[in-house]
Amino acid sequence: MFCGISKAGKLETESRDLETFLNENRHGKMKWLENYFDLRTDPTQLFPGAKSVISLALNYFPKDSQNASSPQISKYAYGKDYHKVFKKKLIALGKWMQIEFGDVNPVSYTHLTLPTIYSV
Repeated sequence: MFCGISKAGKLETESRDLETFLNENRHGKMKWLENYFDLRTDPTQLFPGAKSVISLALNYFPKDSQNASSPQISKYAYGKDYHKVFKKKLIALGKWMQIEFGDVNPVSYTHLTLPTIYSV
């Protein structure tokens, strides 16, 4: 997992890029991308008072290969459900942050059930 920390605030360039992307209907049938535009482009609207944003990336390349003679499916959909894999890692990161830094923002993870696993 890769991690970056940046200042919270409106994403000016990215907002314009996303607006263009949506206006050109490049999002196809993923109409949910049109929802909550202001929240998507300014994290301080979602979490007023936020000072930083933690961005995470996870290489989800599956260990196992698909049978070449079988119909092929997208790699992200092959193997374990990446939503569950990523959520488990996020919860572990939240637990580690609570141990290391205290209650950094209780609003962010009051809804999470924290595991006994600390490694991310």
